[in-house]
Amino acid sequence: MEAFRRLKVRRGERVQVCRGDVLKLARVWLSREFKVECVRVEGDLQLLVEGAYLEHLASLGVPRGLLTIKSGRERFISLLRWVYEDPERRLRVAKTGWPSWWRRLDGWGRRLASEARLRASGSP
Repeated sequence: MEAFRRLKVRRGERVQVCRGDVLKLARVWLSREFKVECVRVEGDLQLLVEGAYLEHLASLGVPRGLLTIKSGRERFISLLRWVYEDPERRLRVAKTGWPSWWRRLDGWGRRLASEARLRASGSP
């Protein structure tokens, strides 16, 4: 709300929010004071948002080599592997709010990390 106050957004004003699942609670919260419209974020705005996201991940300690501007399977797997290289410290910064998906990802991430450790140690 502080950002909205600083931007002088008036109560009842139309606010566009990305339709992505990660912002579901933000849309609910914002709809208490604003007219929320779910939109697809693309083009220059998407590049700015992705860039800010990648800067945030870097500030959390994610190696810049894993932070490609193009999202997708490869970046997702790299980030999941990074989380599970040190799960006790890194799970706290992972997006784990979707229970049915997270149960599957948790097991898969642990297997990825285990395989990476075996490769690093030279074991077959």
